[in-house]
Amino acid sequence: MNSLTPLANSMLGLSKLIYNRSVLVISEQLIKEINSIIFKFIWGEKPSKIKKSTIIGKRKHGGLKMTDFNILNKALKVAWIPRIKSENVVFWKIIPNTTLERYGGLHFLTSYNYDINTLQVGNLPPFYVDVLKEWQMTKDSIRSETLLTYEEVIWNNRNILINGKPVFYKSWFDQKIMQIQDLLQEDGKFLSFNKLL
Repeated sequence: MNSLTPLANSMLGLSKLIYNRSVLVISEQLIKEINSIIFKFIWGEKPSKIKKSTIIGKRKHGGLKMTDFNILNKALKVAWIPRIKSENVVFWKIIPNTTLERYGGLHFLTSYNYDINTLQVGNLPPFYVDVLKEWQMTKDSIRSETLLTYEEVIWNNRNILINGKPVFYKSWFDQKIMQIQDLLQEDGKFLSFNKLL
């Protein structure tokens, strides 16, 4: 047997896992097992001699640029966001858009400051729930400010809650009331409820 055969089999197996992970839901436990198998393969079942963080690091920093399946999983899920936001009319968007219609649809929801834990996504396929969770975590990791501004979108906003839940009023949404500033008069005071209707 050629000494490269295990490596080739490992890479072939990894590519199959990557494809499946990009379109399916895989449990956290399985992701941990896959990472364990990959890193055991590197060291031939012996204890590792280099920290995992170094191995997955860039070569210029002494790493091997090895794949961490957990990080790859997150990247694959976040990569769905541009497809979701595209204006292309495709059949796979029908189910998530219909399920999330009460929140403004999938495109609208992914554009703003939602909290997946406060949305009722029980009918949404688990794959899209994963995509929304990873997108939220990615946005949270790069978001620097938590203060509300007048330009902040009201709907599904994790910082604007009624009885602990984000709000989405379709009739207001349809009237183009989107941001906090849309609820204000010119003098900065809130519009009366009657003026909003």
